[in-house]
Amino acid sequence: MASDDIRRDGKGDEAGGWYPPVPLHNAHDDHSEHGRKHKRERYRHREHDCSDHRAWQLGFIGDADYAFLLVSVYVTCFNEGGRPIVELSWKNQSMLLPIGDRRLIAIIDELFWAHTDRHLTSAGRYGALRLLTNEAVMAPARVLALRTALTVDGEVGIDIGRGRVVTFGGGSFTIGREFPVTFRVAASLPTPAGVPDLMRLRDYINVEDEGFQLIVAWLTFALLPFGPYPVLHLIGEHGSAKSTVSRFLRYLLDGRFSPGGGLPDSMRDFDVYARHRHGLFFENVSFLPDTVSDKICRMATGSEDERRANYTDGDLVTFEARRPILINSITNVITRSDLASRALVVELKPIEKGRYRSESELHAAFMRDAPQIMSGVMQIIAEGLINRSRTTAAKLPRMADFAHWALAIEATFWTPGSFIAAFERNHEASASDILDDDEVGQVIFALVNRNGGRWQGTASDLLVEVGLHLQEKGHSRHSGVPRQPRSLSEHVTRLTPDLRKRGITVSRMRVGAESAKQITFERI
Repeated sequence: MASDDIRRDGKGDEAGGWYPPVPLHNAHDDHSEHGRKHKRERYRHREHDCSDHRAWQLGFIGDADYAFLLVSVYVTCFNEGGRPIVELSWKNQSMLLPIGDRRLIAIIDELFWAHTDRHLTSAGRYGALRLLTNEAVMAPARVLALRTALTVDGEVGIDIGRGRVVTFGGGSFTIGREFPVTFRVAASLPTPAGVPDLMRLRDYINVEDEGFQLIVAWLTFALLPFGPYPVLHLIGEHGSAKSTVSRFLRYLLDGRFSPGGGLPDSMRDFDVYARHRHGLFFENVSFLPDTVSDKICRMATGSEDERRANYTDGDLVTFEARRPILINSITNVITRSDLASRALVVELKPIEKGRYRSESELHAAFMRDAPQIMSGVMQIIAEGLINRSRTTAAKLPRMADFAHWALAIEATFWTPGSFIAAFERNHEASASDILDDDEVGQVIFALVNRNGGRWQGTASDLLVEVGLHLQEKGHSRHSGVPRQPRSLSEHVTRLTPDLRKRGITVSRMRVGAESAKQITFERI
């Protein structure tokens, strides 16, 4: 009798003989194709080979090991940048779930109950999840796409949910299930169907033609895996249907029929939102703090945040994301030039009296039109991908990738040159809004006008002028005005692009070795 045999019970052969050791799962053996195939074959006949169940009954393996073995039939473990993930095949459905997801826990509980007729304890459940985590961490890493992806061959795919992917070629699109990139689970988009008709969307957005052109360019570009993405900022008075338009655009981009929520309470929450959503939608924003403005800039352009992992002293977590973002508010809440240069501010017109429709009626009409609208969106993307390679421009504005895309789809519904004109007017208006609302900007304009189109002085001199300006307005202090020369100089640096758009240049030079640096404002 081999020394490593495991006794079935304490009575020897009379009670049924000897059992061989139970082959516990070795995560390292599953990394190769041979190992994965062996694992599938081993568990395929579990109903006929009950050694694991028998070993559990006799106490040779605990609840955690047995629950892990049961669920292993249905999952493949891997990690995404160190984050443990399982690919679950369950009841003819395939989904990607983080370990610890409630659906995975429910399936573990269900399997354990079905095989043992008793509930899995919290300790057993935790142990099974730990075993899955260990296997995932040791498994090869994968890169998962969210909503949209680009293959190594340059093929674009858009995940519309339930395992279906829209691909493009030859100026048209097709819907299939085969795509060489794995997508994370996301809400389903409306299925493109019928005659492509993007202009039906025009019936649901009360905006000028120029604004609609910018919205279409934003929506189609937001479904592509390129970026950097512009931030769409919808503004309008009460009754301009900002929430309704946000809801419809979110449904087309993210598959959810709500206009969005409030701004995150922390930067960590911002990252969590971006991990689970391709599009970030923020509703009824009344104020945009500088820290949030900076975060939105990084998220739209592409950011990488690193922080200490929870419950560790030395582990580092890295989060990378690039997301299209929509904000709606009554007035323009963008007060910093860096975000304004990345934003499209579109003003919605108020609904005329007598043209209001009930929400249920509007929702039903949009749902009827959504398949054709989505088909129109995909058709424009298909044509834009063809035109993109042969579209050139002598001079592209800021957000050049987005502008290049807008030029590629321009000929679909609009005249050549219309986008650049609309884009530049939009940015000029945003720059004017920022300067008109900025106390320092008002002082600079007053100084230039009062001194024949040119003013020169140090940051300290400018700070004195700002103080006099506030006193004239009856404000001894103002929260948005810097109180030190250095911070005032930095504020002027942020205003420089907007001043240039309004015809004022900013230059700095040091006169003499010991003197302070002089700031010069001059009208062009």
